[in-house]
Parts: sequence; structure tokens; C-alpha cells
Amino acid sequence: MSIQSRVQPGIPAGGQFAASTRSESEVDLAPTSPTSEAASTGQAPIVPPRSDPAFRAEDDLLGLERRARHDLSKPITARSLKLASMAVLRQYPNAGHLELTVSDEEDGEVWVSGLIDVDGAPIQDPKTGLVPDDVREVADEYIENLDEDSSSDWFTTRPDTWDVIHLDVRGAAAQQIPSSLPVPAPKRPAAELDDEIPRPQRSTAAVDRVMKNWVDIPTEDTDPAEVQEMREAALSDALADLRHWADSNGVDMFEAMDRSYRYYLADKEDQ
Repeated sequence: MSIQSRVQPGIPAGGQFAASTRSESEVDLAPTSPTSEAASTGQAPIVPPRSDPAFRAEDDLLGLERRARHDLSKPITARSLKLASMAVLRQYPNAGHLELTVSDEEDGEVWVSGLIDVDGAPIQDPKTGLVPDDVREVADEYIENLDEDSSSDWFTTRPDTWDVIHLDVRGAAAQQIPSSLPVPAPKRPAAELDDEIPRPQRSTAAVDRVMKNWVDIPTEDTDPAEVQEMREAALSDALADLRHWADSNGVDMFEAMDRSYRYYLADKEDQ
């Protein structure tokens, strides 16, 4: 502890506390560089060995993989929004916009806060006055992984607030998204390719397999009284979808139906 010289107040020689000679501090405040620290410990500093071909190759691959992940983020966002929009429109054909709110917390979480029809009116659960539960379920499945940095051509922001985004469900559902990944063609079960099995049976098995992933069909748990009704509805849905496909691809559906009936009769004769 040093004793400081005192000067009477009011004296212009430093006021009540005048300067005095001080001893040197024992603490070294000079910055320590990695090199000097390494020298003091006897260890060389860690420097990425870019001159090493093996290290450089791995480092280059890491850069490529990071860019590939970034490039994939946009189609993943677009496809997620498309699926969510398709599901919403199937249940609410008059839907226009899905309202998404971005959390102001660090996580930037996004959740559905509203569904707006094409006329600008809210679509709500009549009992709760809130967003219908089925809309929230769709969002949980396809939109939960989006964050505040996600972008889309179908996003617009409300002019009165920065944290509410409107998703144009009609535009998002109609967008064409080229796949950036090779999608392998599904393999058909051997039973569908076995010429020893009559064609009608093979065709029935093939349709059963495809329809399970296409439209709602009866399962083992279905009430037997509803089975026939569900089968008829499934066939009607599938045929309607095929008509839309034919229109989109310039195929004459009526001519195709006539041709398919001739194929059907020929298969029946060969049975």
C-alpha cells in the first residue's frame, strides 16, 4: 500500500490529492500472441496445414458440402410450402393466404396464426374462433422446420407489422419444383410381372398397391358397412385425377377410356 502526499484543498498543485511517484505494477498487461504463448509453453501454435494435400482435399470437400446444403435449402422450403398449401386447399378450397407469425425470440420460430380466404375474410373454427386444428396440424408437419431466414417467392409481409408473413397458398400449391436429387424408380413386385398369373389378377394387385398411396381406400379396421362406399369413392377420385392428368398432358380421356375397355375385354377373354 502506498501513501499519497496530501495538498491543502484549493491549491493548484493538484488539489487535495497531488501526483506522486508510484512503484511499478507486478501485473504484465502486454498482450500475449499465440506465438509468444506457444514459445513460453514449448508448443508450436495450431495452424491449419493447407500445404498438406490430404487436409486441403478434405477442406475443399467441406466447402462444397456447405454450399450444397445452402443450395438445397430453397427447394426444401418451396416443397414444404407447396405440400402445406396443397393440403390446406384440399380441405379449404376458398383459402387464399396462410398467415405465419415469426417469433421475436432468438430461435425465430414460425407458426400459423391465421387462414384467410380469397375475399380477405378469416377462416376460423366456429367454436373457438381460432385457426382450425387441421390447419395447425398441417403446419406442424410441413412448416415447423422453417425459420425467419427462410425465403419464398410466395411470401409477402403485412405492411403494419414485420413479424407476420402471408403465404399465397394458391401460388405455392401450383409451383413446379424441379428435384435436385435423383429419385429412383419404384420397383414393381415380382407378382405383378409374373406372366404365369392371369392379367386381371396382376392388374388388380398393381392398382391396390398404387391406390394405397393415392387416395383413401378401406383398411382392415374399416367398418364393413362402409367398405363398398369407400371403394366407389376412391375409384371416382382416381378417375377424376386421371382426367386432370390427361388434360394437363394433352391426352384425349374419352378415347383412352374406349381403348382401355377394349384392353379389358381382351384380358377377360384370356383369363
